[in-house]
Amino acid sequence: MNATAHIALGLSFILMTLLLGALSIGLIPDRHLAVREGRAQLAEAVAITGSVMVTQGNLRTLEATLGLVVERNDDLLSAGLRRSDGGILVSIGEHNTLWDPGGGEYSTLSQLKVPVWSRGQPWGQVELRFRPLTPPGILGWFADPGLRMIGLLCLVAFAVFYLYLRKMLEQLDPSQAVPPHVRAALDTLAEGLLVIDMKERIVLANKAVGTIVGREPDTLVGKRVHELAWVNADGTPFPPEEFPWRSAMSDGKSRRNDIILMRDSDDDVRTFIANCSPVLGSSGTPGGVLISLDDVTQLEEHKVELSIAKEEAEAANKAKSEFLANMSHEIRTPMTAILGFADVLLEHGNIADAPPERIEAAETIKRNGTHLLAIINDILDLSKIEAEKMDMESVECSPWELINDVISLQSVHAEPRQISLKARMLGPIPRVIRTDPNRLRQILLNLIGNAIKFTERGGVQVEIGLVGGASSPRLQIDVVDTGRGMTEEQASRLFQTFSQADTTTTRKFGGTGLGLVISRRLAQLLGGDVVLVETKLNAGTRFRIAVETGPLTGVAMLEDEGQSGAESDERANLLTSRSHAEPRDDTPSLDGCRVLLAEDGPDNQRLIAHILKSAGAEVSICENGKLAAEAALASRDEGNPFDVILMDMQMPVMDGYAATRLLRERGFDGSIIALTAHAMAGDREKCLAAGCDEYATKPINRKKLIQLTARFSPIQS
Repeated sequence: MNATAHIALGLSFILMTLLLGALSIGLIPDRHLAVREGRAQLAEAVAITGSVMVTQGNLRTLEATLGLVVERNDDLLSAGLRRSDGGILVSIGEHNTLWDPGGGEYSTLSQLKVPVWSRGQPWGQVELRFRPLTPPGILGWFADPGLRMIGLLCLVAFAVFYLYLRKMLEQLDPSQAVPPHVRAALDTLAEGLLVIDMKERIVLANKAVGTIVGREPDTLVGKRVHELAWVNADGTPFPPEEFPWRSAMSDGKSRRNDIILMRDSDDDVRTFIANCSPVLGSSGTPGGVLISLDDVTQLEEHKVELSIAKEEAEAANKAKSEFLANMSHEIRTPMTAILGFADVLLEHGNIADAPPERIEAAETIKRNGTHLLAIINDILDLSKIEAEKMDMESVECSPWELINDVISLQSVHAEPRQISLKARMLGPIPRVIRTDPNRLRQILLNLIGNAIKFTERGGVQVEIGLVGGASSPRLQIDVVDTGRGMTEEQASRLFQTFSQADTTTTRKFGGTGLGLVISRRLAQLLGGDVVLVETKLNAGTRFRIAVETGPLTGVAMLEDEGQSGAESDERANLLTSRSHAEPRDDTPSLDGCRVLLAEDGPDNQRLIAHILKSAGAEVSICENGKLAAEAALASRDEGNPFDVILMDMQMPVMDGYAATRLLRERGFDGSIIALTAHAMAGDREKCLAAGCDEYATKPINRKKLIQLTARFSPIQS
């Protein structure tokens, strides 16, 4: 029951008390009292008449008189004349049945006994049985006219009081019940606060809400909360049944962090986080809801801006990847011809009688082409790392042998500059570890190559040790040189993309500034890092490589430190001697192998055909995928299919992907090797998904191309 009903009920009880009091003291007429008095007067008249007639002995007249009285009085049910000894002399109506002889010696509201006298002596009594004024028991109370009138008046009064009070209370400002200092504190909050009752009328609003809607807070009191301009994201009205405070009202549980939008006084849509807490009454049921509105419009706008920026960044990254892919293709395609024909010129049969300047020119072409290819590979490696598509192996390898192999390779650059290059152990190291040996070799080649490049006197030393303990062992490799070193400002830019110590570095030593960046990220993918430990201008530099070793349980340890320098010198001498020796051609023969070459570039057609024919293969050439597919299917139908198809993936009319898919759909089961200048992450998978058996990138490596062709040739297998 609400407060209005409580007050109306109390006033009704007060009115009832006053009316009952008035009834009890006779201020309100009592109809039953008048009836009782009339009955008493009738009984006295009958008694007087009866006394006279009994004295005269005229009982028949008395009986007739009683009958007449009963007949004319509707409330009188029966009448009788009884002698003092209890004998009944006269009985009018069903008196014997209706009369209650046990009613006592006194009259009641429905039974009156009047004495009859004869010659001054009690003779008997006249008995009158009247209709009861009220039903027996508690129902008699409700049949009382006075009480019924009081009950009706109280019910009407309750309804009138309730309606009047409800109307009057609606006109009251409940916010005035809030103390001024509390109201002032609420108005200082930046968060909007609303208190609503169970009919969703606003009973309190602070200044923040008034500012939002452009009205004084007091003018909002009494308004329905849904009259505020709540909207959806598209500007349409917010459905009232989804208001969060309705849920708080229905189940009495708080609602947190609901997003709701409202159009403010400037017609701008603002975003709020709404928290709705039910205000519980003394009985524990909700009597209203406290709504807090936290304006997060700017935050939402920032989220939108961030989303747009993210989309733009992703688009830029996609554009960069597409650019790198196209650049790779456009550069690698001519590089295939440049490096390939440089190799052709330097073949032993072609170079034997050539003048020295021609040999030097061919070697210069190959050297610079190889350098350009290395730059392209660095850029592509960085792109793969940034796209998180760099595949890493985890196989067993010997770190000591790997380091000495790299030292042997790099010694050909150190010896001409009279720079020492050695490796040594700093304590026992594992004989084998689990890592990606190719990526670790790439890191070592870069750091050792840099150390040699920037060292003019002294030497380079590679120190290897085991750190981290049994729980997380890591291989630590320090590359220490006595070179030119760096300033603190130069060192701060080392691991920035496309950055070197200074602009003179690029002019004097070359490079792209990507080597250290790629090395660090590769090391991080191997569970470690590459860091600059120390450097001093003109006094050398120390870089440190760390990689995870994997579990070392049961792995043997190497401790022979004294062999490292001699061993590395021996390997360097061996490599030097091999560089001056006659190269041994261990490439397989392709005699009898029929190869279909699908390639649109005339230069690459001549180069690849030359390489394959020199190995003994029979080569047919098609300039696009459509012709290649037709030729392959025709040769199969004629019973003399090609042994291997070398399919360039980017060609006019029909590219290699479509041609390969067409062949596989037509049931061609021969070997197809993809040739592509694309070397981005996912290109190999794309070729294999199209139906190719293997993937080779341009520029073409003569030996690898022949080996790959031989591996997939049924003649060689």
